[in-house]
Amino acid sequence: MVELHRFEVLPKVGEGLIDSRGESIRRQLESDHSIIIGQVRSTLGYLVKGDFTDREKDRAATELFSDPILEEITVNSSILNASKFTSLPDISILIGFKPGVTDNRAQAALDGLHTLFPNHQQMAVSTTIGYHFWDIPQELDLEWLIGQL
Repeated sequence: MVELHRFEVLPKVGEGLIDSRGESIRRQLESDHSIIIGQVRSTLGYLVKGDFTDREKDRAATELFSDPILEEITVNSSILNASKFTSLPDISILIGFKPGVTDNRAQAALDGLHTLFPNHQQMAVSTTIGYHFWDIPQELDLEWLIGQL
């Protein structure tokens, strides 16, 4: 049976590094809608179907899915459960592609997996993007926020 593996990538912050996707969402909500949110962080997710050894998963994590200098990555566990944040977010929103919609990042990841592991068969990839919010206004309509993303 082919297994499903989860890779989740989080941009590092500090020492001149920022989470540009998260910061862009935070600034856009403030400038376009006058909504002040304390912090927004983003994650990129890769759901990979295939048979991989632990060593192969580590190789894919560091050589394909992330840049270890700029990003943190978890394999088969959530960034939220890996103590990468000093506190849990007030809300997390995970976005995936609808069936039939072209997922270019997934296709690029699949091409990369075929390059790294040319002998593997039956691989598939889908992607997600997660947004994690801290210090959100109590009156914020979460359904509206989801619609904005």
